[in-house]
Amino acid sequence: MTSTIVTSASSTPVQTSPSVTSVGSTVTATVTTVTTPEPYIPCQSWISFSYDDSNTLQNNYYKTQMTFISSVIGSINYPNRLRVQGAYTDVASWNSGLSIVRMQTEINNTQQTAISYSLLQQFAGIVNNLNPTLGTNWPIGAMVFISDTSEPALRHAMRFKSQLSSVQLTFVLLGSNVDSTKLTNFTTNFIYWSDLTQPEPANWGNLYYTAYGCNGVITQQPPSTVSTIPTVAPSTVQSSTLPSTTNTSPVPVSSTTSNIATTVQSTTTVMPTATSNLPSTTSSSSSFTSTTPVPYLPCQSWISFSYDDSVVLNNTDYETQMNFISSAITNINYPDRLRVNGVYTNVASFNSHQTISQMQAEIISVRQTEISYSLLQEFGNLLTDVEAIENNQNWTIGPCKCKYLFQPATTNC
Repeated sequence: MTSTIVTSASSTPVQTSPSVTSVGSTVTATVTTVTTPEPYIPCQSWISFSYDDSNTLQNNYYKTQMTFISSVIGSINYPNRLRVQGAYTDVASWNSGLSIVRMQTEINNTQQTAISYSLLQQFAGIVNNLNPTLGTNWPIGAMVFISDTSEPALRHAMRFKSQLSSVQLTFVLLGSNVDSTKLTNFTTNFIYWSDLTQPEPANWGNLYYTAYGCNGVITQQPPSTVSTIPTVAPSTVQSSTLPSTTNTSPVPVSSTTSNIATTVQSTTTVMPTATSNLPSTTSSSSSFTSTTPVPYLPCQSWISFSYDDSVVLNNTDYETQMNFISSAITNINYPDRLRVNGVYTNVASFNSHQTISQMQAEIISVRQTEISYSLLQEFGNLLTDVEAIENNQNWTIGPCKCKYLFQPATTNC
């Protein structure tokens, strides 16, 4: 909602002479615009849909699941707080910058995979995306769609339990072959969708509020924005006997009508010429000062370090790898173009708004996991972050894959 208020106004009269039949005035007003954004719907929380993209479901039931998710996100606003990803494919991470309509298009275009279900991969995807949520005290409601509760499907998933302590998990049980008792070590929040011929889970209308993390949440109204714009109505002089002449130049001049003197102020604004795609700041008036920052070092590109946080390396070699990355990023500026993530842990995604020093502190503190290496997950995480930036600048992304992707027991590309 936007409202406009005139907060002050002043009028400056113009002296008249007998030869002038009508005289205008200069009116200065301050117009204040107050914009009040809409409240968070249904509440102020981070919301995650971890859909089942495994080969367990029949394809028509997979599509039913995706159509349902596409439909329900249409009732949620502020899409940057939405995450929609599977174990092996993805639509949007938190703070993706995608609109609801764009997410819905991606959801409907995402194909089912031929890979077995892995709760480990689902949990890894959530944990790797938690970084944007750390600066808020909003609850995190994460729904995990699951169609397979066999031992292979759940293997090693417990390793992420501690890292998900801040997340309110809800399992959406797909079909009749899932056993909720095997999942109670993670949560007792279950939504049953036994009949996948139905367009939504049973009792969804009464359960979604809890699944979104909304129970007990005091939603804060997004802050209003206030803009104040001074407006000036220029003086107008109409003469019935003498013509008026006005000269305009980069400095104030005078125009004379009979005995009336009026000052005309002209401002020349000079815009700088864009050069070499470097970010710059410019102050403009009748003269300007342009500041050219340091060039991109070593070049203008997105740079990703996908480190190996698996159990394969001994701990000394793992720490050597992390110390190397910490040292290497010292010589790179503009840190928003840096990504430093592992298979199961993460330091920074592209556009993380962290400083180099903050990244280095995180790199040194990240602990090695006890999970086997997965190049599939490594590539999946990289793809998620690449799609999030959309790369409208057409910069190169990691031109040498071997240099920035750390793989065990790999000696060449």
